[in-house]
Amino acid sequence: MDNNSFHDNIPTPTSDQNEGQLKDRGREIRRTFSVLGLGMVGFLLSSELTSLALALLLKALPSHLAPSYFINMLISMTPMYLVGLPIFLLITHKLKICRPTPNKLSPFALLSYIAVSAAFMYVGNVISVSLVSVFELIKGDSVINKISDTLMEGNVLVNILFVVILAPILEEIFFRKILCGKLLPYGDLVAITVPSAIFALCHGNFFQLFYAFLIGVILSYIYLRTGKLRYTIIIHTILNLIFGVLSSEISKFAAKLGEEAGDNIIAQLISTLLPMAYMGISLSIVALGVVAFVLNLKKIRLEPTPTDIKGSKPIKNIFLNVGVILTLIYFAYTMIYSVLI
Repeated sequence: MDNNSFHDNIPTPTSDQNEGQLKDRGREIRRTFSVLGLGMVGFLLSSELTSLALALLLKALPSHLAPSYFINMLISMTPMYLVGLPIFLLITHKLKICRPTPNKLSPFALLSYIAVSAAFMYVGNVISVSLVSVFELIKGDSVINKISDTLMEGNVLVNILFVVILAPILEEIFFRKILCGKLLPYGDLVAITVPSAIFALCHGNFFQLFYAFLIGVILSYIYLRTGKLRYTIIIHTILNLIFGVLSSEISKFAAKLGEEAGDNIIAQLISTLLPMAYMGISLSIVALGVVAFVLNLKKIRLEPTPTDIKGSKPIKNIFLNVGVILTLIYFAYTMIYSVLI
């Protein structure tokens, strides 16, 4: 038998078979994202209800036993990871967490990513502030920036513990290792954008929405290219330190120094120049990040989405399912509420 006749006898899929396979794949995608969505609903509601229960319990205490700033920060964070995360993992336990291929990142590359992340953060912050300004015009009143107020009013050591140390570690484990890992089989585009959108929306306010999304994108990309969580934790930690805690502490120090300066010219000068110096250094990092991003733009690579996913109406199957719809309703409520209060 010649080669041609051999190949002629191999059965090839018909168009009906291909269509059936794509429909099956579509149903699989819909089930997967519905389970993920239900997991997120479980994560969000259990965290919220636990925080509410703890807050009501503490509110019932006598005034002389009012919780400290440390306790309030503990209540705001621990329900998500001691209650919400286990519930999420329980609901989504059948969805495997995949690990990207491990690769090392050079110190120079790490510094470049930090600068690029700062640039992304700056751009996102400009968008967020502009959008909030529009909301304020429509509302006729200011929109409260809770995270900024919290950092300004809180103890610096407590802020370092929760914002600089614990938050980056816990958030990277959940949003990068777990969420990116569960979505990796659907291609890099899905594994980057979906966890980044959830990461942004979980912040629960428009002030952080866009820059959290953009930072999530770059951190997810780094995790998928390196397979190492320590790089994203380092970058996340440095961003929270420089643009979160340090920014607030410099503002507090300069404001206090200016109030107490009186006729002291040196104190007045320091209170004016210190924030300007911080701003100059921050913008320099942002500028370096823009340059680094432009120079390395052609090196960005994404693993393609599997062809069977592309042909199975992925947008419809990802979003039009019970779990994702319920998650979107919850996030829509929290975002609207953050503007109205």
